[in-house]
Formats: sequence, C-alpha cells, structure tokens
Amino acid sequence: MRRLNGWLTLLWLVMIPISVATGWIHSVTYVAVLSLWALVAGHWAAWVAGRVEVAQAVENARRASDPLEERIVHHFLKELGEYLRGHAEELEDIVSGHSGEEMVEAVQEAAQRTAMM
Repeated sequence: MRRLNGWLTLLWLVMIPISVATGWIHSVTYVAVLSLWALVAGHWAAWVAGRVEVAQAVENARRASDPLEERIVHHFLKELGEYLRGHAEELEDIVSGHSGEEMVEAVQEAAQRTAMM
C-alpha cells in the first residue's frame, strides 16, 4: 500500500508541469478530478492514521497488563530459585557457624569464586 501511495504521489508531481504545459490546469474537469483525488487521499490518510492509533492502543494495553520489567524480574527470580535449590547444601556450609559479619564475608567469597568459574 505504501508503494502504491508513493507511485501515485510521484505521478501527481509529474502531472503538475504537464498540466500547466498542456493547459489542463484551466479545465474544470481536470480540477474536479484533482480535487476528488485530494479528498480521497486525505480520507485514506486519516483512516490509516486511525488504524495506527488503534494498534498502538492495543499494544500499550498489552504492555500495561504484562510489563517487560515484571517478566524480567520473574524470570530472574525463577532462575535464582533454581540455582539456590541446586546449591542449598553448599550455602548451608558457607553460612553455618558464622556471625553476621563473617556470614557476609563468606557469601562474598563464595560469590567471587562462582564469578571466577
């Protein structure tokens, strides 16, 4: 549809000097056809714009009902939960028998070891 609209625009641009050179510009019929084309093209453009607005509203409603940020956080928490379940014994060994500060240091060391893998 866009391609057709582009070609019709080029056609009317080429017709301007032709219509002036041939004297069609003084023809009532030619001016009437040109006016009808302008009317149709204007309504067509408004209709297409309306369709775009509806599509945008639908997309915005979809994004509002299921935000990307929430999907990312949900996926991250799911992956983190699976990781923690798989490493529960290792984490218990790290944190058992430590005070609060020692526990933080032990978890940081474990995180550094994991990051180096």
